Amino acid sequence: MAWMGPAAAQSSTVIIAPQPPPPPRTEVIPPPPGAAEAWQAGHWNWTGGEWQWTPGAYAAPPQPAATWSAGQWQPNESRSGYVWVPGHWNG
Repeated sequence: MAWMGPAAAQSSTVIIAPQPPPPPRTEVIPPPPGAAEAWQAGHWNWTGGEWQWTPGAYAAPPQPAATWSAGQWQPNESRSGYVWVPGHWNG
């Protein structure tokens, strides 16, 4: 069962899955719609009962030199299962 509650340092939701996600799906990355757009790869989301795939998409960085760090599922240190660490822009 997933636990969802407020994160201590953020106003976002903490998502914990009971097992690791399936392997990532292979995505065909289309040409970018603009020179400044960055590809954000698809990833698995835990819905509380099953895994659901979110496809990748392009997004404009908040600043020209910003780079995208992809989100990932990591083993949860304080509880059993895996916790989602969202992607974010650097720079």
